Amino acid sequence: MNSDSNDIIYKKVGKKYFPMGVDTYKWDILPVGAHLIVIDGGCTTRKYNIDPDYAPMLAAVMYCRDELANAIGEATSARPRNQPITELQRKKWEEFAESMGESLMLLQHDSTYDVAEKVLKMLIARSDELLKNESVKLAHDQFLFLSKLSK
Repeated sequence: MNSDSNDIIYKKVGKKYFPMGVDTYKWDILPVGAHLIVIDGGCTTRKYNIDPDYAPMLAAVMYCRDELANAIGEATSARPRNQPITELQRKKWEEFAESMGESLMLLQHDSTYDVAEKVLKMLIARSDELLKNESVKLAHDQFLFLSKLSK
């Protein structure tokens, strides 16, 4: 990314911006390694020091993380353990849920974002495990090769 003039790079600390330096190559300020930056609407997500082989999977999960978190939230929302329940139990549960408000969601589980991050880590661990199989590794390498050729 060449620039005709030197640009000042700033870092936000609290509510103030501090100059980091002057650089004609804006990406030179990134640490050593492979990085993934996904910009979706007004949200920018950065993952540093990733394994490039996982970049497509990481990007896909990062793009759908909000949807994933919403789905996890719906699936893990607090509800009576035993179903079906009586009409009286349903009424009492609804009164309890209404009295607890938003804190009802925090009684039993992590935030949906934390769960989505755990799912991502699980996908990476599972992929690592699968790639120990020579046939899977060969197919994966061929997939990456063909993906690069198709670009």
